[in-house]
Formats: sequence, structure tokens, C-alpha cells
Amino acid sequence: MKKLLSWARKLNPAIYIFSTILLMGIGFALWRYSVMGVNTLLSPEKFTQYDVDFWNGVFTEFHGFLLDVLIFGLILTIYDLYRDKKERVERWKEEIEDYRGWDEKEAIYRIVGNLKRLMREQETPVDLRRYYLKGAMLYKAQLASLDFAYSTLEKANLKDSNLEKANFWEANLQNVNLQGANLRRSALWYANLQEANLKDAILTEAILHSTRLVGGNLHMANLNGADLRGANLQLANLQGANLQQVDLEEADLKSAIANESQREDLIAAGVTEEMLAKINWVAD
Repeated sequence: MKKLLSWARKLNPAIYIFSTILLMGIGFALWRYSVMGVNTLLSPEKFTQYDVDFWNGVFTEFHGFLLDVLIFGLILTIYDLYRDKKERVERWKEEIEDYRGWDEKEAIYRIVGNLKRLMREQETPVDLRRYYLKGAMLYKAQLASLDFAYSTLEKANLKDSNLEKANFWEANLQNVNLQGANLRRSALWYANLQEANLKDAILTEAILHSTRLVGGNLHMANLNGADLRGANLQLANLQGANLQQVDLEEADLKSAIANESQREDLIAAGVTEEMLAKINWVAD
């Protein structure tokens, strides 16, 4: 009963008006049909052809009126649902904006909660710059094309998330879990991905210029066409990664782990003989 009352309180007043009009119309129709039936039984001689034609006309018009009410009610309901959704989305976006720059756990929980609500409505904010999201749980999140510049996502879980064309300029992504994430054409200029888990991640045509990937796990990652010029890949695991058409000019690969079969791709990527000698080669 309490749940029913709670649901009723949340209804828009327009729903009450529409329901009242509809019930009154149905009640009137039932009443007139019952009166006609009683009159016909009690005084059939008084119920003339004129009366029949008159009430038939009334009922015809009334049925048309009921149809108009139903159509109007349907349009009103659809508009009301649309307006409610728009108001909810705006409220969630405003709440996310209110927590920009906060470095408290409560703020993280509220931001993540609102992000998940927005994703359920297939809506996302366009700006997440300078947010503190350390340890945020955003597994399989739909966050394509969002701006995370200068944000802290250290130890966040973004496994299997869609981050295509997202901007992570100078973002802190230390120890972040990006396993299987879609980072195609994402911008990771000067981002800190130290010891990040990028296993099976899609990084095709991503910009990782001067990115810090020390100790990062890039096992089986797809880096086809990625820009890694000047990136720090010391101790990074590159085994099984797709390194075709990658640009590794001036990248630091000291103590990185790679397969012997990847040597030609690394040479084509601009890695010098001196740097190749510093890589820990593993047989396929």
C-alpha cells in the first residue's frame, strides 16, 4: 500500500486531470445507456424514434469526444515523460558539475552514480575535465568522446569501456584497469599510464605522444597506427601487441618486453638499433 501511495504522489497533476475526465466520460456513457434501457422497459411507448435518433447522435459525438481525450492524453503523457527525463538528465549533469575538483570519496560515489544514471538514459556529460575519480568503478562504461583532461583516474576500473575519441590530456591514469577497453583515436598526450593494465585494449590510431607507460601491460593490445613518439615504455609488456604502422620515434623502450617476431615492426616504427639492444626479447 505504501509503495502504491508513493507512486501516486510522483504522478504529474496532468495525469490526474486526464484520468478524471476519462472516468467521468465513461461513467456518463454507462449512466445514459442504463437510463435508456430502463425507459425502454418501463415506458416503451414514450421512447420515440426522435429520442432514439437524438441519443444516438449524442453517443456518437460523445464517442468522438472520448477518442479526442484519449489521443490528447497520450500526447500529454508522452510529453510529460519527455519533460521528466530532460529534467532528470539536467539535474544529474548539474550534480556532476557541482563536484568538479572535489577529492573526497563521497564526491566520487556521487559522480559515478550520476554517470551511470546518465548512461542508462543514453546520455553523457561532455566535460569531465579536472575531476577526481580515483578508484572509480566504471566497468563497461559508455564514455566515448568525453573530455577527461587533467582528471585523476588512478586505480579506476574502466575494463571493457568505450572510450573512443576520448581526451585524456595530462590525465593521471596510474594503475588504471583498461583491459579490453576501446581507446580508438583517443588522445592521451602526456598522460600518466604507469603500470596501467591495457591488455587486449584497442588503441588503433590513438595519440600517446610523450605518454608515460612505465611498467604498463600492453599484452595483445592493438596499437595499429598509434602515435607513441617520445613515449616512456620502460619495463612495459608489449608481447603479442599489434605494432604495425606504429610511430615510436624517440620512445624509451629500455627493459621493455617484446616478442622476437615484433622486431621488424619495431624497426619500421623508428626504434634505433641502440634501443633495440635494451629490449628484453622473448621467443614466440
